[in-house]
Amino acid sequence: MTNVSLIICLKCESFEFYKERLDLRKELHLDGIETIVVNDGSSELATLEIESYCSENGYKYLYLNTRDLQFSLSRARNAGIQEANGEWIGFEDADLVYSVDHYIKINNVLNNLKDTPFNFITVPIIYLKEEISNSIKEIGTIDDFVPKILNALHFEDPKPNDDNVIIESFAQSTSVIFARKKEILSIGAFDEDFSGWGGEDRDFAFKLLLNNKQLEKPLHFEKTYAQNLNDVSAFEGWRSLYKVIGTYMQNLGIYGYHLFHEKLEWRTDFSKLNIDLAKEKAYQYTKKNILPMQYDKKRKVQLVLGFNPHIYNLQIIDTLPNPYFIEENGKILPDKYIEMIKHYDADAIILWNPYGTPWRLSVYKILVEQGFNVIVAERGALPNSIYYDQDGLCVESTSYDEIHWNRELSAENRDIVENYLADLRYGVNALEKQANRCGAAMVRIKLNIDKKKVLFCPLQLSDDTVTTYFSEPDRGYSEYLQELRKISTSLPDDWVLVYKNHPLSLEKFECINAICADNFHINDLIELSSIVSVFNSGVGLISQAFMKPVLYYGACFYKIDGVNFEFINAQSVLKLLNNLEPINGEKVRRFYSYLINEFYSFASWDAVLVKKNSISKVSKASNIEYHIVRIPGYPENHFNIKVFEMKKSILFNNYKFYDYNTRNKKPNAGGDVKKIVHNSIGKTQLDNSKKTNIVKKVSNRKFLTKFRKLKNNPYAFFNDAKNQNLRKLRVLFE
Repeated sequence: MTNVSLIICLKCESFEFYKERLDLRKELHLDGIETIVVNDGSSELATLEIESYCSENGYKYLYLNTRDLQFSLSRARNAGIQEANGEWIGFEDADLVYSVDHYIKINNVLNNLKDTPFNFITVPIIYLKEEISNSIKEIGTIDDFVPKILNALHFEDPKPNDDNVIIESFAQSTSVIFARKKEILSIGAFDEDFSGWGGEDRDFAFKLLLNNKQLEKPLHFEKTYAQNLNDVSAFEGWRSLYKVIGTYMQNLGIYGYHLFHEKLEWRTDFSKLNIDLAKEKAYQYTKKNILPMQYDKKRKVQLVLGFNPHIYNLQIIDTLPNPYFIEENGKILPDKYIEMIKHYDADAIILWNPYGTPWRLSVYKILVEQGFNVIVAERGALPNSIYYDQDGLCVESTSYDEIHWNRELSAENRDIVENYLADLRYGVNALEKQANRCGAAMVRIKLNIDKKKVLFCPLQLSDDTVTTYFSEPDRGYSEYLQELRKISTSLPDDWVLVYKNHPLSLEKFECINAICADNFHINDLIELSSIVSVFNSGVGLISQAFMKPVLYYGACFYKIDGVNFEFINAQSVLKLLNNLEPINGEKVRRFYSYLINEFYSFASWDAVLVKKNSISKVSKASNIEYHIVRIPGYPENHFNIKVFEMKKSILFNNYKFYDYNTRNKKPNAGGDVKKIVHNSIGKTQLDNSKKTNIVKKVSNRKFLTKFRKLKNNPYAFFNDAKNQNLRKLRVLFE
């Protein structure tokens, strides 16, 4: 069974140079290794020789008709990637040699890479002087020379030096990279914008590092410093992190060896231009936080429309067998757009809330009409939940029908759901940001409602998807509010209506005969209530965890006989209040068990509120990390992502002096205020995006002296600042 595919790319006039080096591979242990030789337009004679050589040695051969084009390592490697059958792919240079057990060691490392924070490895390469290179070629193997070479590596200059006898130079992190095929495709493989030689390997390594969320990124990660990697001792720029992986491999005693040769003719001055291009691309990838993608063209693809952060996500990419993301394009008519994507022959098309924009809704409806397997995604009705559904969005779906969930619970599932319900009821988690909990008894005192029974009404957004698209004729959200006003004037003396405006709403509902409770936690208000009334709000589902009866007005995905009741009109509600009975708690447990154990995905994320329009705000999510991913048609996936504490590892030894010096360096009289702000807010509980915004905006040195006096309390600094721009920065702390 193939575990690793090796890709070796050639373009030559004569095959003799490469044949001499490839012959040294014959002594290597290559069990379970697939070797793919890609001929990127060699001469006619060399092509015949390469093809014959591959046939004789059992190598897969791939010819590209690119004779009249400039050599492109990216193009050749990308062609090899599509042909590879291994889970892992390694990118080799034909002029490298190894000890006979090299690939046994590589296989062992790859099989255990899951126990590390690394998503790829890079093989350190020792470049050899001409004399020892000739000796190796004469004998036909390098093993007898390895002890001498490794000894010299410790005492000779790792950079070119005429005094060196054995070592020409040493590269700790190189383009000899091994990574999973799926991850390689997920970062767009090799960028074919790079011409000739150089730059493509840096771009490739950067994308792999950027894609890794388990590794702490160094300061100025996006920067490409020109320093020789042997001299890098500051944990700054992405190459300092790249060096850490090379150090890991060096510690395991794994090296490749480069035999001396003169500079090859096809290596041109384009190399410097390519390096500059790689630098710029690194900036752009970091800024946009979106990487190009490819997919395995030999397998069915899962097409994902758009880059919403809930679905353009490493855990979603990991869960889908062969995902490919494409831009939504509202400038193209929906039917034309669908014609463009049909050639992908996808077995599923996934998109975020199809009702999010009119264009997306049109695309969605056509896809459904034409019989595509469409999976919609949206935030669920429980905290930190997201759902993927083949049957439509929310209330239009049959996924919530009783046939799916009303069955006996196992002892294990019963324990899980009981614990979940308790955490939800007595915890602080909610769908939107809330005030601190103070308890139902305290709310009674604060609202001065004594012992009255409470009809609690958590309100919706008037422009929410459910209020806009799923209202019944003549029973929209405005009609619902009118019914609440009617109820408020007719409640028995021992009842009171308490309402809470939606946290994202800029519109404020007013009802003179009811009590507004905007400043209280939703859970305390549910606990306080005797019954809850909703317009298809997620709070209706959460209320069931409190074993509260729920009134639903209009379409509702969680309507369950014996648990909640249809809100027909004010009169029907008033009648129901006189005859309240306990709800069916067993049905609640079964429904919740289905949601949390089978249907919903769960994640954590950072959220920032931004103004959507004149009537509502929207919660923008970032840094989404899934714990459980459930997408219909694909295996359930669980994740436990931990950021590797680099500074506690021996791999950080190269950077310990830098770290000590950075932490203990005191700013001088003319110090940079940006650095001072950065260091001072580092210990606050702000997310990284807010910290970055502050550092970027504060640049005027005349505030330096004042800030130093208050640097342990940045809140005081910004509150006290007289400058208008600095006062505005206070919102970043809120």
